[in-house]
Amino acid sequence: MLNIVSQVCFENKISFKYIKSNYEFRKNISEEESPSSLGKYITIYPESENNAFYIMDTLKILLKDTDGPYIISDFKYKNANNIFFRYGINTVSDITDFSQFTLYGPNGQEEQDIPHLSPYIPTWINIPKGWVSENEYSLLIDKYEPYEILSQNSTGNIYIGKDNNNKVIIKEAKLGTLKNGGFDTFSMRQNEWENMNSAAYFPKKIEKIIEISSVFYIYEYIDGITFDTFLSKNNFMLHTNKSKIIFDNVKDILDRIFNIIIMLHSDGKTNIDIHARNFMIDKSGNVFIIDAETINYKTYDIRSTGFWYESMKQMSVYQKDTVRLYLLVIYALGRQNYFLDMVSFFDIQKITYRYLSSILNIEELKYLTKLDQYQMTVKDIKSNVSSLKFKGYTFKRCKTFEPKFDVHKTFEMLNYNVKKNNIPCIGIQGIASEIMQINIIKKYDKNKYEKILNYLRSLIFINDGLIFLIESEIKQIINPYVSRGIAGLLLSMTTVPKELIPSYIISTAYSVAIPYAKSSDYDHGLLGIADAVLSIAAIIDDELLFGRGLRMLEACRFSIINTTEKTFIPVLKSNLELCNTLVDPLLALNIIENKWGKHYETNI
Repeated sequence: MLNIVSQVCFENKISFKYIKSNYEFRKNISEEESPSSLGKYITIYPESENNAFYIMDTLKILLKDTDGPYIISDFKYKNANNIFFRYGINTVSDITDFSQFTLYGPNGQEEQDIPHLSPYIPTWINIPKGWVSENEYSLLIDKYEPYEILSQNSTGNIYIGKDNNNKVIIKEAKLGTLKNGGFDTFSMRQNEWENMNSAAYFPKKIEKIIEISSVFYIYEYIDGITFDTFLSKNNFMLHTNKSKIIFDNVKDILDRIFNIIIMLHSDGKTNIDIHARNFMIDKSGNVFIIDAETINYKTYDIRSTGFWYESMKQMSVYQKDTVRLYLLVIYALGRQNYFLDMVSFFDIQKITYRYLSSILNIEELKYLTKLDQYQMTVKDIKSNVSSLKFKGYTFKRCKTFEPKFDVHKTFEMLNYNVKKNNIPCIGIQGIASEIMQINIIKKYDKNKYEKILNYLRSLIFINDGLIFLIESEIKQIINPYVSRGIAGLLLSMTTVPKELIPSYIISTAYSVAIPYAKSSDYDHGLLGIADAVLSIAAIIDDELLFGRGLRMLEACRFSIINTTEKTFIPVLKSNLELCNTLVDPLLALNIIENKWGKHYETNI
């Protein structure tokens, strides 16, 4: 294709560009690419409509046997398989100067040349007659009227449509595109279609529609919520007046999921993408599995966050399914599997035991948390979970919660990070590492500790009554996180006797105890801050601070990542219904919107 196109362009002295490497080419047709750029392998820059018409008409004949993904931002040229066009800027001298991307019309009109998700032309342009086929019939649009995008992906969206006023789900597979890992999108959607048989735990299949650029799979619409959404709205940690009811409901849903996995395995179906967003609960309490693309696709490694760790590579697909199911249990009971990127499977079991022992019957829990990853079976997990009993959740029991790392393990991690990156990674300027060295590795050094405290006092920054520590005197940035920030310093203070923790350090714990951050990870997100706040609260026996730490831990489930300023505040407001009396939600929101936003340069 490149040989054909380049020869025509060279002969006619028309500029063009193309994707040179195989890696970048495959990326360009995968879900890693933005929807407006997907599939643009060769881009030609004719200087006039006449040049454009000549080269497109020529290539339409020469490329008649080629194919490729549909380019949604451009117009398809006539009925060509693989040629699309748009109107826009040909050349700019500085791609960072957005003023150079302005299109000018004959009568002084101005429009910006920006990416679009549908074909677009400037208002003063008329497309020459015959360039676009005007009578392309779409059975999908005519019959199912897609009206809402549930999930957007470069390789195929998921829509809600209508069939005689009944809602349907429409899953799209864009032809010629790749899923993560280099797997063909159509093959995986087709695999799902074939796997979804008449079993009661699958949505009913309605119809498959093949169109020019995509294949659409139509399924019944399930009126309900995902298990993940259910857990977000029903948390037995915070809704104390409903704790036992919620816990029993979670157990019941898990039991239904166990039965689904057992039936799939008995039917010879393995490699199941098990996580909370892939199970739907309808209004009658029935549970459905709504994603079956990976089932029996044994070469596809499922690496959903929190449900994968590297040693799973060595397991059989059945073992992987069982471990993912185990991780779903501890996700449902406390999100402990989110620590997988930091610790091993066996450490996860120990953490889970410490955490859950405060709310469940300890003796009954032991088997669940000591299962061998290579020996556990679905029936074993099902039997053990069914025997768990809720014993209540009070502040005194909460105080048995331990940080993700005990202090010695944290120090080992600090040393590793410092050596690996050659910089002090944890706490303000690495001071956390110094404090831990004083109190753990060496004998207590009063003089050195006093020098550190004097320096920290010089970093105090007070804003609207809240006490913070800036990252440095020169660079006045407030960093609340474990990495280089306040939370890292607070964690180091857990090694110091209670009476030696300065009051202003405790005040900073209150200042950062707001249950929102740019992400939920440990080093640079909410989980690390929650860990630090909970640890300090337990040491100083502060119930109010501990309650705020729990709120932060609860908020980690939302995994708010890479949100923009315009979407961040609405997301916060939409989650305020989950707030309870542990912290005033309106006060927290006020701090975020009106106070912290002015001073935080860390996108919190």
